[in-house]
Amino acid sequence: MTRKIALWSLWAGFIAYVLWLAPPFDLEATVTLLKNIFTLNWTEVNPVIDL
Repeated sequence: MTRKIALWSLWAGFIAYVLWLAPPFDLEATVTLLKNIFTLNWTEVNPVIDL
């Protein structure tokens, strides 16, 4: 149970970093990327992001 909580906390930390701390170079591309990640649309997520 502790491991599960730790992994969810790690994911929450990544999401918080992306939403509040990471500077968006292109806001529209960032929002599109986040939408694809949150909706589990993995085919549209580019593993190497060129901004």
